[in-house]
Amino acid sequence: MTSTANSHLTDEGKQETSHVQESEAWKNLLNEWDLGQYIDSFANEGFDHVDDWPSITAADLTRMGLKTGHQRRFLRLLSLRSQPNKILSKTLVIFGAAYGLKDVTNVVRGKLPHSAQQLDITASNSVFGDPWEGIEKSLVVVYGVLHNTELHGIGVKVVKENQCLRIHIDDAVQQKYCNSNGQINVLGACYGLKACTAKMQGLVQQKKLVVTASNNVFGDSWYGIEKSLVAVYCVGKLNSQNLTSGVRTCVVAESQKMSIVH
Repeated sequence: MTSTANSHLTDEGKQETSHVQESEAWKNLLNEWDLGQYIDSFANEGFDHVDDWPSITAADLTRMGLKTGHQRRFLRLLSLRSQPNKILSKTLVIFGAAYGLKDVTNVVRGKLPHSAQQLDITASNSVFGDPWEGIEKSLVVVYGVLHNTELHGIGVKVVKENQCLRIHIDDAVQQKYCNSNGQINVLGACYGLKACTAKMQGLVQQKKLVVTASNNVFGDSWYGIEKSLVAVYCVGKLNSQNLTSGVRTCVVAESQKMSIVH
């Protein structure tokens, strides 16, 4: 066999190896991102080449069966891969927190390491003291996600006493809130075990928010337990240089009136 023929066979072998590696690359990437369980779904929808992934929409991911958290992970890691030289810095910020009838914002902030992407904290008297003796309490945390110093989303998490509350950087949901001068802006709210941010936002009348913490208004999210109403708010626009500046936490017991007046 001539050297030319040997060279031709060698080139064919390299091309075949390259093709095999390329055909497996997308599978390897999904496995690397801990999304290997969706390999068959991607293949069935024809997304078996990484170059096609930038065109994938949220609707495509939902159709392929990806859970919400997995969708966010896929899109975030795909963005990082598509822009390797761009630093996408995401960090958590605590706007406000309440345990029982106590504002524990500073305690929760103290448990969040600088530039952390996850918070784990137990809702217990050993951590926060007992501000409501004889009543089973809840821990409510209103948090935000900063994306390159810009507010990307706001979320509300709540757990019962003695449970662990976990917030991850990808948990935040985009909350709609009014960011206007001179108005009370509700960033997050919770009654019992249910977030009620939108409800509280709708009750704001420019410079005041007055509402009774009751099942009639918010529903009974924790049957048989005396609940608390928590509202985390600011007056006027959020300070872009210091997002927590001017943010306050208000908490009242069930059947009590919450009155916020600016």
